[in-house]
Amino acid sequence: MRDGSTSSFDVRAKRLLQTHPHTPRKINTQLILSSIRNRLVSSSLIIGLLGILVGSFRLQRDETTWISSISSVFGLIGGVIFLLLPLYTVWYNRNALRYGRLGEAQVTEVYKKYAAMTASVYPLVTGEYRVSVDGETFSLRFKLNYHWSDRVEEGTIVPVLLHPSERKVLLELNPNLLEEDVI
Repeated sequence: MRDGSTSSFDVRAKRLLQTHPHTPRKINTQLILSSIRNRLVSSSLIIGLLGILVGSFRLQRDETTWISSISSVFGLIGGVIFLLLPLYTVWYNRNALRYGRLGEAQVTEVYKKYAAMTASVYPLVTGEYRVSVDGETFSLRFKLNYHWSDRVEEGTIVPVLLHPSERKVLLELNPNLLEEDVI
């Protein structure tokens, strides 16, 4: 049974990994769109579009001064940046899901947990985990900044997607998906 802590991206990613365990995986449009349906990503897209609209509107006015022109250009640049950041996140998640090797990371030590208000929108947890993939085991440090991060403790098993040729975690997935039947 799903609770409010499981996003549609998490569920769709789990389904993809269950049906296509080997790389390269074919990524469908629904999975890409579900990574955009996030409060932070949606807010960034809206702010970006507003910055571009306001900046371009102010540049088209006839009675512009050099200060208003500069502020309009900054609005346009800021709008483009706010628009591109979520698109980079979508591109990164897509590549991680397409090419990442599926493994498990067992949390061996939690260094610190930060509340959502002091770290960011989501809670931040730092620590170390032991990663197992394709018969290989190694330790890595981690920083988790997801909506489910505050529930990570020693012994928690986190599904991870690893770089195809390096000892590097590309994407952590919600550990609650291991315990839930979401299909």
